Amino acid sequence: MKTEDAYTRLKTLSNYSETYRNLADSLANKNKVMSMSFDYADEKIPDFMKHYEYPVSAVPVIISQKDIKKHNRFIERIIPLIYRALDVYFKGDESLFSRYLNEPEFLLPLILNTPYEPGKFFIRYDALFSDNEFKVLEINVGSTVGGWQHDWLSPVTIENLHNATDVDRSNVSHHNVTKAMFSSLYKEISKDASRTSANVLIFTSEQTDFQTESFKAEYRKVWANTQQSLRGQLYFFDNFDDLVFTNQGELHFEGEKIDAILLTMAEGIFVPNEIMLKLLTCSMRNNLVFPDNPAITIVGNKSVLALVHETKFLASLNQEDVSFIQSHIPWTSKVEDKEILWQGTPHSLLSFLQDKKEQLVVKKARSQQGKDVYVGRYCSPGKWNEAIEKALQGHDWIVQQYCESDEFLCLDADGKLLPTKPVWGVFDIDSAYSGAFLRAELTDSQNGVINSSNGAIEFMVLEENPVKRKRLML
Repeated sequence: MKTEDAYTRLKTLSNYSETYRNLADSLANKNKVMSMSFDYADEKIPDFMKHYEYPVSAVPVIISQKDIKKHNRFIERIIPLIYRALDVYFKGDESLFSRYLNEPEFLLPLILNTPYEPGKFFIRYDALFSDNEFKVLEINVGSTVGGWQHDWLSPVTIENLHNATDVDRSNVSHHNVTKAMFSSLYKEISKDASRTSANVLIFTSEQTDFQTESFKAEYRKVWANTQQSLRGQLYFFDNFDDLVFTNQGELHFEGEKIDAILLTMAEGIFVPNEIMLKLLTCSMRNNLVFPDNPAITIVGNKSVLALVHETKFLASLNQEDVSFIQSHIPWTSKVEDKEILWQGTPHSLLSFLQDKKEQLVVKKARSQQGKDVYVGRYCSPGKWNEAIEKALQGHDWIVQQYCESDEFLCLDADGKLLPTKPVWGVFDIDSAYSGAFLRAELTDSQNGVINSSNGAIEFMVLEENPVKRKRLML
């Protein structure tokens, strides 16, 4: 597509915000765009972000308040439906639960006895728009969820927009994910009237940038600005042996009672079982806010996307809920030697995997950064058979309907509009839209997996600010 054609087309499309269309017009002047390249040496960017490992476009995507309302309509329904599925399908059968989700049996009663409370969840939906419908591919849950890094790049981005284009900084904003997360955490801590502190402990590891003093200083600053009547400190640790558990079910660190803990675990690092059980005890005794509680992060097990498509669960729903699931969650099934229903017709799953290769994706239920994902249309027959064999042996793999992403016009650093097929990362904190970012490839994908770790470019998402209506004075 020629750049001129893309600009003309953008002006006619209603699914782009007015500010984003105006930005494209403004950036048609290439001399303006050159000043919008990221300068990571800028003093407004903290040290821990100066060597961010993934490329971020200097030109953001701008969405409208209408877009945010659409996201909220989805967000308010999806998690309650998943918890209902856990109840309806397993009916307290711990053995069935363990076999289906490859999780320990003790977790089911813990889940069913833990009331659903939106404030306990930190969620990022990895999704795309297909035929203009929001389709969730994965749900990521807990404090390990990435994408918040744009919080520290957004001030520079908005300033550059204001200086280099016709976009007024007062008309756009960035939804700060870190502030939203800490605000939610503080609210949960404050719910207990008996609390006298708001001390938070964060696990870091040598495999992340979280151990840098710059990162710790920035996080402490955000936490200090979040607090109101309750005051507390932000502590960091990298050794589980440093945790002290009391007979009263409290967690202590360096002589201080801890009110909340965040386990920002790098891939391949696990909480020792005895520590996890003690943390769960603290949480169940209401002594600890624990967003990484496995009764909460269960939602991030990709097999729950198969669970909501099970005939037994769908039969328990009204038509509105069935339509919601079928519209927003691509058909998904556990990879097993069984019979499945595809568009109302029964099939043997094993033969179905071969016959419908171009329409399917096979992925591991617990995996990060786009690993262990096989997109049928991008696999050779040998590679696809290898994926199926691996899935059958692993017992914790799913097969999902492939959804083609709608084309989205993104602006590159030279101000050219390029057609991309992005994956959106949409944050849900307190059961409300809490920010977003895009990952897109500006060249054809080699394996169909669009992820920052696979070379995709990240695009910051800004929001049009609500229009303030003047009150009519009578």
